Amino acid sequence: MDHISVIEDNTFAGLLSLQNLNFANNKVLMIETNAFTAMTSLLHKNLEGNSVACILNDVLTPLVQCTDLDLDHNLITVIEENTFIEQGNLEILNLRYNSITNVCPHVFKSLGQCTLPQ
Repeated sequence: MDHISVIEDNTFAGLLSLQNLNFANNKVLMIETNAFTAMTSLLHKNLEGNSVACILNDVLTPLVQCTDLDLDHNLITVIEENTFIEQGNLEILNLRYNSITNVCPHVFKSLGQCTLPQ
């Protein structure tokens, strides 16, 4: 079975009304900066069970309506300060089972009502 290892720039171009995206249990290593450009309707994004080590600051920026983001069971080690800057609507952020060693100050300040599952 083939697995997706890179989510490339503009992969979802034209899918403007997509609300749910499930990339769980692939072998995603990298998400390019413009992979989710124009996906402003996306509400639920599941990337659990991959090998993502880093999420670049601007990758999540287009996902302004996203309410549920699942990144558990990845290899994330660092969360940069502006990673979630545009995710004010995020209600659930799952980062369980990663190897996070460094969280920049104020990284979660824009999340407001968001909960982090234990």
